[in-house]
Formats: sequence, structure tokens, C-alpha cells
Amino acid sequence: MARKDKKSLVTPAREIAGPPDFPSAQPTLGCADLSELARSFWAKSGDGGSWLSVVQHLMDAADIAGFLFDDYLSEHHRRLMASVWGGDRAKARASFVFLAGIHDVGKVDIRFTCQRQDLAELIRRQGLVVLRKRDYPERSLLPHGLVSQFAFQEEVAAGHGDGSRALQWAILVGVHHGRYPDAGAVYVARQQYRTQEGSREDDPRWGQVRSEILRWMAARSGFPLIAPGTALPELPIAVASAYASALVIADWLASNEDYFPLRPRPVGETGMLSIEGYPELTADQQRDRVERAWKRAAFPSPLRIPEAPTGEVGEFYRHRFGWPGLVPAD
Repeated sequence: MARKDKKSLVTPAREIAGPPDFPSAQPTLGCADLSELARSFWAKSGDGGSWLSVVQHLMDAADIAGFLFDDYLSEHHRRLMASVWGGDRAKARASFVFLAGIHDVGKVDIRFTCQRQDLAELIRRQGLVVLRKRDYPERSLLPHGLVSQFAFQEEVAAGHGDGSRALQWAILVGVHHGRYPDAGAVYVARQQYRTQEGSREDDPRWGQVRSEILRWMAARSGFPLIAPGTALPELPIAVASAYASALVIADWLASNEDYFPLRPRPVGETGMLSIEGYPELTADQQRDRVERAWKRAAFPSPLRIPEAPTGEVGEFYRHRFGWPGLVPAD
């Protein structure tokens, strides 16, 4: 028997493409730039007269993330986030704003929307089927955070980017509630995502509207979501933790109704819920909304380490700690 060539058993290392180029951000994009279907999903149910749409909540989270990055995160935290982008903090900021702006795109899913039959009527009016909550007995197997994760990774791969690298970044939105399920639960969730109610196999419009929202937020934040032949950078655990921890804070702020009040429900002329003609916030109104929220949150400024003194050390410490001046000796 002929001997096998040992060289043929060696698997060649997979070549990883280079990082993507970042497009210019379009921060004035708003909910009004989306389809009626994309604007019809609820994130916060409120009372009988108020709600918050998924896309409004995502816009709030993205914009407050910008304030967090600029005015709250420490120098070390921002430097760590930028380290995978060659130290480019503008790219780190755009990445963080984008992640915050897609963390709840998984609420565009039949398992979440069915929890409020009144607000699900908005989606039914757009032609999608949403049954009662009890008609989806396995809905807990696919939490909305994992839907966000799968949709993000799927969108990168669909745009011919590196899907394996995208997974590392997508997990950041999958864990935005602070706890990530075990591998078995993730496997089951992925099967649900691919084949059950609300999947592309069941009705492709669910996936299409998530794709629309992902691309909208990528354009708004200036993130290279669709970048053929490229790969997002590898995420060391320390960098992943830096992004994930800041993302949890952004979601916590955006979910606080004292900072971001709910909006009136979209009620048409007939008194029925209808997204048609609903007055979405303008760019100026959104800017004012986020500035008020940030001011109300009253986050402390981070510790900024001063540069080493160049003059007299004693004088530096006297000024730094408010010590009285030295009294010259007689």
C-alpha cells in the first residue's frame, strides 16, 4: 500500500481578509426614512395611549452611546476599544454607536411581537401573520438578543464579508442583557431562527425588515456593515468586554422612561392603530431628546489623569490638593 503524503494532511491556514473602510456617517437619518413595516414594531408597550417603536428605541440607544463614548468612558476604556482599529477612536466610536443602535433589532420577531396583541395589530395591518402568545409555546428558546446576534452575522455574510469574524462582534449584541446562554441553548436558538415561525423559510419579510433596519443604522452611524471581501478585526476578550460593558450601559439609559419618554401611540383617523401618517421625530427633535436625556442622567465625568508636571513638583501638588502656600522663613 502506498504511503500517504504527510503534506496532504496539513490543512492550509485560512486567509483572513483585511478590515473594511468606514463610510461617512449620516446622523440625520431618522425613523421617517424607513418603511412603514419597519416602523410598526413595538419595543416598549407603555399604557393604552403610549408606546415606543423598535426603531425609535434603537435610535435613542445609538445616540446616547455617542454621549457615553465622548463624555463618560475613561481614556483607557476608549483606547482599548480603539486598539482593534489601529488606535482609531473615530472607528471605535462608530462601531459602538452601531452596536447600540442594533441591539434590539431582534424584537422584530414573531416571538416578541405576539406578547402584546394590541400592538401586534400594527404589524398585521402590514400583512404579517402574528398569532396569540400561547400559539408559540417554544418562543422562550429564541430570546430577542440572539435574534439580534443572528441577524447581524447573517447580514455581514450576505454582504460577502467574513462571517466567522462577524460572529465575534455579533455576540456583543447577543449578550446586551449581561448574560450569555450556553452553547447548547445557542444551537437550539439558531435552529429556531432558521426554520420556525418568523424565519426566512416561513416568511422572508421578517428577515427583510431586520435587514432594512440594520442597513439603516449602519448608514446612520457610519459602520461598514456591507463590505465585500473584508473582515471585521478579531476581538480579544478584553476588548470585547470593553464594548459589551459600555453597551449594557447604553441600553440601560435608553430604556429609562424618565430619560426617554414614551411617545403617543399611532392612532389613525378611524381610532384604530395605524402607522400611516405617524409623525416621526425630526433630526432636530431627536437631537434635543437625547441632549435632555443625557443632561437628566447627570453622569459624572471620568477621571482624566493629568500629564506629568513639567515645573516645580512641590508647586504642582500644592495647587492640585489646595495646600496653602509656603510662608518664607525670616
